[in-house]
Amino acid sequence: MKRIAFLLLCVVATGAAAQSTLNLEAEMAPGYRFNVFNSPEDYVRTPGDTLFADSLLVNDAFLYGKFSANVKWKRGIHRFRLETDAEILRYQNTPSAHATELQGQLKYDRRASSDRRQGASLRLRKQDRLGLNVLGSELLTPFSFWQAAGTGYVLWKNPADHTFKLEAAYSYKDYQACDGCGQQGENVALDQHEWSIEAQRVWLLGRAHEAKRTLALSVRYRDRQYTDWFNYDLLDDAADPLAPTPFLPFDSLGQYPARAWRYVVGKLTWNLPVAEGIEVKPMLEYTRRWDVSEGDFGFHQYQPGVYVYLQRGVWSAKLHTSYTLRNYTDRLAEQDTPTPFPTLTYTYLRNSLRIDRALGQEWFLWGEVTSANRTSNTSAIDTRVRRSYRNGGVMVGVTWSWEGERTRRTTKVYTDQ
Repeated sequence: MKRIAFLLLCVVATGAAAQSTLNLEAEMAPGYRFNVFNSPEDYVRTPGDTLFADSLLVNDAFLYGKFSANVKWKRGIHRFRLETDAEILRYQNTPSAHATELQGQLKYDRRASSDRRQGASLRLRKQDRLGLNVLGSELLTPFSFWQAAGTGYVLWKNPADHTFKLEAAYSYKDYQACDGCGQQGENVALDQHEWSIEAQRVWLLGRAHEAKRTLALSVRYRDRQYTDWFNYDLLDDAADPLAPTPFLPFDSLGQYPARAWRYVVGKLTWNLPVAEGIEVKPMLEYTRRWDVSEGDFGFHQYQPGVYVYLQRGVWSAKLHTSYTLRNYTDRLAEQDTPTPFPTLTYTYLRNSLRIDRALGQEWFLWGEVTSANRTSNTSAIDTRVRRSYRNGGVMVGVTWSWEGERTRRTTKVYTDQ
């Protein structure tokens, strides 16, 4: 609480000095979560000892809270924005799933010419939560971490029909050290460095119902390097029978290559106003990941989805649904039958619906329902990872927003998928 109060004091003081606009927002929502830890619905611990859904799935009530303080000011051609958020999640009977997150972001941009803007941002983020993320059984990482990220961009704008944006970014993420995180059982403080570059083109296709019809295409390249995580799978088949056959020779010192992943992400998004107060936003995203440490975590991923926004008087709604198909190039799916095993495949179906009602100028009542369903071709039931699972949640909350500028995004409930 002291850190939150300090951040708020800084925001207020800065805003007063610059004669800027200050926006405050607070949310509070009780809710209920089905399958808190995303467990499969059956698991064989030992031959003859099988656990089923009533023993594996943890369902629990929770309380979610969020506070945001944003200040923005403008001096001539220069614009600044400082955003701070604090989120807290507390379960009634599952303290190991408690989570707290603090983050702050400083944004700056300037008008360089009549058709060009330049900008940069700096973001700090800290999350505290017990436990390890083992859902995909890729890299066993704690949920607790801190992160620093920076971006810089140039935006060219032709008001008639298109914009083009070029952005470069760097991120450093440091996970809390934990015993057993490493594949050799050592205490590993996993950290990662990532840089990326992205190009985005947006075309204005016209106007309908007082809104813009647009088409956006973006392509992003990401390079992620792990400092303290090495590819032990590569040379030790016994450590993971599902690892691919080793094919990269190690040097005379017996050194293992550090983990390194590269991504290419392409995304196509349409914004289609279909009637007054109704907008539909279909999207299609493709991701290719290469495991350049000669490991087996590369994949192809395809993700179509759609957002639907509705606005009628004091009522508004946001509906989102997406389908994801992820095909690993080398990692295998363990089966109940003898080898050869197929390559691992996941599918995800995610849905969310949020409905808001304004209660005057500053108060809003809202409800949200979310669900996720992962299917996996791992058929062996003597493992709890790389398996199929289902989860879902419901929340009913209230928001207080000063200055009337609300953040129009779906509330996060820490559904690590």
